[in-house]
Amino acid sequence: MSTEIFYYLSQQSRLRITLIGLGLMIVSGFLNYLMGPEVSPSLLYLLPLFLTAWYAERSEVVLMTLCVALTWFTADYLSSPVYMRKLFPFWDIGLRLGLVAFVAYLLTALRAELAKLGDEERIDRLTGAASRGYFYDLINQEVERCRRYNRPFTVVYVKIDDFDRVVEQLAPAEGDPLGQLVAQTLKITLRSADIVARVGNDEFGVLLPETDLEPSRIVTRKLQQALAAGVEQKEWPVTFSMGAVSYIKPPRTLDEIVRQGDDLMYFVKKTGNNIIKHEVYTYASGTLK
Repeated sequence: MSTEIFYYLSQQSRLRITLIGLGLMIVSGFLNYLMGPEVSPSLLYLLPLFLTAWYAERSEVVLMTLCVALTWFTADYLSSPVYMRKLFPFWDIGLRLGLVAFVAYLLTALRAELAKLGDEERIDRLTGAASRGYFYDLINQEVERCRRYNRPFTVVYVKIDDFDRVVEQLAPAEGDPLGQLVAQTLKITLRSADIVARVGNDEFGVLLPETDLEPSRIVTRKLQQALAAGVEQKEWPVTFSMGAVSYIKPPRTLDEIVRQGDDLMYFVKKTGNNIIKHEVYTYASGTLK
């Protein structure tokens, strides 16, 4: 249930999140007024503040911070409007505003840090391509889209032939220039909707949404030509072999896709260098043909 709530909130617009937060704030202020000064209501105001800080942007967070501080002060003042000094109300609202602003800052800083960590997990730091784990997460989403809307997709595996021999010739200080060249070439050759990931030291993966067998044949030939031109300029003696699986119907599980990819690339490696192998997944038998 909690997962469904978080998913629902993540799909809402900033305006709707702000309106939900304001509604929760009004409810909190009303409960604060009913309970009076005997009960501390501070935790009531954390929910609308957390909601806005986590799912909206800075302008909405600033607005919610001001509204929460003002509502908190107003509810307390109406339930017990007794101040011994004229300046005390201003001190009171200033203190609450500072407290609420500090909590909002902590929440937004935490959100930014978690987002940064999430980006690091999704990106291969050596090449800038997607990571293996993130790649398979995206494939899993594509499987669900294929199952729901009957839209095909293709997964292409790109192997760098003689990778180890070439890497040994490159200076270690250069990092991974061959991998970087491959990742960049794949990205600029493909559509913006296609995903490029590094799935092994000498292997990259490409996800082609809404692509069946014949279009994938054109794509793989284009990729092989672009990669060959790139390494030729660098005078690196490598070639590129590819294996592609087109899914017209969705496979049963993600593990099945991983196994099929491993089997296909094992066949490609045993066959030779600079080759392209295409397969089509048949749902009825759960095999490739």
